[in-house]
Amino acid sequence: MRSFTSSPQTAAAAFTGPVIELSSSSSSNNNSPASSSAVPSPASSSTLSSPMSGRGGSLCGEKKKEIILIGGSLGKRTMIKKHLQAYFPGVQEVWVSPHDLYRNATTMSSQAGVSGGFPGKTYAVAGSQQAGCGIVDYSGVLDCLEKDLITRSRTSDILGVVPMLDGFVPFADRICAALGLHSCGNNPLTSDHRTDKALMQRCLASKGLRHCESRSFTSADQALEWKRPSRDSPLVVKPANSGGCDGVCVCVTDEDLRDAFDDNMYRVNAERLTNEKMVVQEYLGALQEQPPVRAGLRRKRSKPGDGCEDPDSSSSGAPAEATESSRPCFEFIVNTVSVDGHHLLSDIWRGTPKAKLGSTECLYDIQESVPWSECPREVVDYAFAVLDATGVRNGAAHTEIMLRGDDVCLIEVNARVAGEVRGDLLRRATPQQQSFDQLYWLLLSPHKTLGVSTRDADISSRV
Repeated sequence: MRSFTSSPQTAAAAFTGPVIELSSSSSSNNNSPASSSAVPSPASSSTLSSPMSGRGGSLCGEKKKEIILIGGSLGKRTMIKKHLQAYFPGVQEVWVSPHDLYRNATTMSSQAGVSGGFPGKTYAVAGSQQAGCGIVDYSGVLDCLEKDLITRSRTSDILGVVPMLDGFVPFADRICAALGLHSCGNNPLTSDHRTDKALMQRCLASKGLRHCESRSFTSADQALEWKRPSRDSPLVVKPANSGGCDGVCVCVTDEDLRDAFDDNMYRVNAERLTNEKMVVQEYLGALQEQPPVRAGLRRKRSKPGDGCEDPDSSSSGAPAEATESSRPCFEFIVNTVSVDGHHLLSDIWRGTPKAKLGSTECLYDIQESVPWSECPREVVDYAFAVLDATGVRNGAAHTEIMLRGDDVCLIEVNARVAGEVRGDLLRRATPQQQSFDQLYWLLLSPHKTLGVSTRDADISSRV
């Protein structure tokens, strides 16, 4: 397992030239380290060349340099545009929305419609249609978009492809592989490991890491059969590939579970994808009130149904010994940027989950920015182990982890940038903390290795 634990100046050097690995530890079945409980200060470093560092200058001469953004909100697009204007004035953003393409049948450069109907407009309507839901088929849209991007690469120097939503992570991996952008994409054959909320837990199990027992089902009857033999504790039911609090339910009774399936199966979710299956997991939640979060930089966030480990976790892989529900329970958000399997820690957030059984309401709405010195070392080490296990070797990641006592467990990992957190506000509010702008480092990683100049290499002084 590889990790970056560095100061802003050392991290800047990592992406200015060779990638610098400041600490290294091997993975094991026990993800709790034997060393100190806090993330250490910069230590002696060893260097490892970036896979693209030997390419020197621009590959395409006078071609215009572009970065492709797939999906996402207007707010995120605006943030990236400001970053490019401030730090990379020679690079333009190209925002493509498969959702708009689906509706309008138009790619970036041409009409995608053909005689006989546009394949992306196809709906495989659910049999009953009781709720008027159908399976949205984006395959034709993405095929057209892939051809358009390949055509565009002949006249433009595409530096990177950045997915802004979880639903487009597999497509971004596929495009990066097609364009040979090895510094920003991951293996397209394992994209599901980073998007399917049940499969990512099985990836951890295969590596001997702490994980949450999870299964995917297409009906409530199947889920109840899995539940009845050995489980009396509540269960979490959520879409396999949605985000936020969309469709997440904490189910106490069989009726709760059936309602969760009835309300969400074959519904178009927040990622604009159709729920073709639901993930059922052990309930991970502290039932008692948690200590209040101290004052600091805070932001709203919604993630219901997730908390720390319940005593019923016999098959979850290395469960904690203590079973009392009174131990403090915190959710940590670990934001990172990776290059060739080496991970840069950008910022950490902490919140206290508020469990509301039988409800789809958010369990918490506050997160505080946490300095590295206050983050338990095992959380960061575990986060990097999760990235390795799920195949995150390049690009941004937003990893959600629950900690109760010394028990660390994954909620989910998202191979994309975090939500709309402004890096300038983060640096203003926490000037003494080690917090980086994740979006800046994501944009910087391919550009520095391709010789694109920046206006300022030290972001710690910019606002």
